[in-house]
Amino acid sequence: MATGKTELVPNTACDQTSRPVNERPCGVFDCEPRWEVQPFSTCTRTCGNGSQMALVPCKQVKADSADVVVNDDACIGQQQPAGVRRCNDFDCTPVWDIESWRECPQSCGGGTQTRTVRCMRTFANGDTIEVPDSLCRGRPPQRSRPCNTQDCPAEWRVITDWQDCSHSCGGVGTQTRDVECWQLTVGGWSLVEDAVCLLAMPARRQACQRIDCPAYWFDGEFSPCSASCAGGSQARIVQCRALLSTGNDEVVDESRCGTVKPIAQRNCNMFDCEAFWFQLPWQGCNQSCGRGLELRDVVCRQHRLGDDGVTLVDDLVCTSAPTAGRRPITQRYC
Repeated sequence: MATGKTELVPNTACDQTSRPVNERPCGVFDCEPRWEVQPFSTCTRTCGNGSQMALVPCKQVKADSADVVVNDDACIGQQQPAGVRRCNDFDCTPVWDIESWRECPQSCGGGTQTRTVRCMRTFANGDTIEVPDSLCRGRPPQRSRPCNTQDCPAEWRVITDWQDCSHSCGGVGTQTRDVECWQLTVGGWSLVEDAVCLLAMPARRQACQRIDCPAYWFDGEFSPCSASCAGGSQARIVQCRALLSTGNDEVVDESRCGTVKPIAQRNCNMFDCEAFWFQLPWQGCNQSCGRGLELRDVVCRQHRLGDDGVTLVDDLVCTSAPTAGRRPITQRYC
């Protein structure tokens, strides 16, 4: 119903085809370039003075309303905002700094592996220092632990040097030494049975002194004297011998015996023989029948030292000789 007043009604009440425009383009040109700070990254630290970074590109809104990144040179003359800022710049709570385990000092038999564990605190100024363990929460993480606790392979040990050779020379001697089997376990080194050692055992016995002994003169017993009186001789075997490395005692060249060679022959019984009565044959009876007389010569003979043989001596020599006896008769009836 018409009242004669003008009222605001919904747009749908009017003819939409004849509706006047209510906006038009203006400022149709590029805006001035500007620095635009992008969102900052997460702080590099939760405490103890960290930092955040952000990209700060030079951007420009174009006439077509597109907001694009342009060359930084376009923003010359404008102060570029900082792309880095401090964050969480307050002292940190002390924490445990745990390094990696060091290499086990033993490959077997039980060693002790260690690592460095420190209570560390980082301050707002960025300094990090070691502080007493009591400032960190909880008990300190393990600083040492057993490692490589398996038994080691048993090994041979040569306990003593070679003993003196059983022979100083001449033939193969023998010398010995002590060799034992030892094994390292968690409890330490211990002596074990030989069978536990798998590798070949070092020799406990070896041959020694395979050399000839020094040569020596061998002198046998003298033979009986060749004469009981008036000078005889005796002989014996004299050889240069040596006990060889083969174990045989053999004759060797006399040049190997350094000392003077012992005599091989000597005189003996160098005294006069006892005088004796020598009886010549009976000369025959002076009668062919009846009572006759038979004669012979009896002389005193003696083999004296230096003479070539038996010689006649004075009858007094035989008379005084204890072994000659009385002078045999020189005549008899026949």
